[in-house]
Amino acid sequence: MVLTLVYLLAVGLLLCFLIFLSFFLLFLTYSWLSGAPFVPTKQKNIEELLAKAQIKKGAYMLELGCGDGRVLKTAAKLYGVRGLGIDVNHLLVIFARLTTANQYKKTLHFEQKNILDADLSQADYIYIFLFPELVDKIKDKLLNETKKGCIIISHGFRIPFLSNMQIGTLKKKPFTTYYYKISRK
Repeated sequence: MVLTLVYLLAVGLLLCFLIFLSFFLLFLTYSWLSGAPFVPTKQKNIEELLAKAQIKKGAYMLELGCGDGRVLKTAAKLYGVRGLGIDVNHLLVIFARLTTANQYKKTLHFEQKNILDADLSQADYIYIFLFPELVDKIKDKLLNETKKGCIIISHGFRIPFLSNMQIGTLKKKPFTTYYYKISRK
């Protein structure tokens, strides 16, 4: 009798795990096919790449393709930023929300949506770690919706259409980070 209950419990747990794994792989595949697979920025590089951006206390930051939100959470911890993380992957957004410390629950928010629908107009800083093809899709938004002085931090890939606004580079392995400051005429 006891062995039967243990067996049923084990089978139930295995089924729950397999269902969770199936959903996780489904959302991971969706992220990959949508042009933004989940490849997190290495935690050991985040503090340095944020410091190079000279983030001001209380600034508003967007993390496009936020994944688990680690860049935004680190910026909140170190610089007191307010911010929004956006990702297409439901599970990653849920994870980002669940792992946001209580002290940041009022200042950091995470939304599941396409970055093409994001409002960039209020951002002082925008962090992206996206394939160039996806960045090209938000070209008009970056050029027209961002406010003057907004700093774009692009981890891993140059943004050719912002090359005349580049203000810095941070060479780290495995990815270089590029910094751009939006200027208007």
